[in-house]
Amino acid sequence: MFSRKKAIAKTQALAGVPEGSKQEIWLSLKANRRAMFGLLFITLLTITAIFADFIAPYGMREQNLANALQFPSRSHWFGTDD
Repeated sequence: MFSRKKAIAKTQALAGVPEGSKQEIWLSLKANRRAMFGLLFITLLTITAIFADFIAPYGMREQNLANALQFPSRSHWFGTDD
């Protein structure tokens, strides 16, 4: 682990990148596949939460029994169920 930090510091020094905690965090995050997957997953969840009203415009308890069991249409891509 110590040699990785040395290698990162040496690469940064050669590239002219200033040392900083944000840069170190990003580089260590980029090096870890699981961490990148976790960041992607959390980002997708956040985007879904922000646009939730557009994704599901109807209330959880809202019912319209007159339109139950309809075929797919523009407003309901997968149809409706009861």
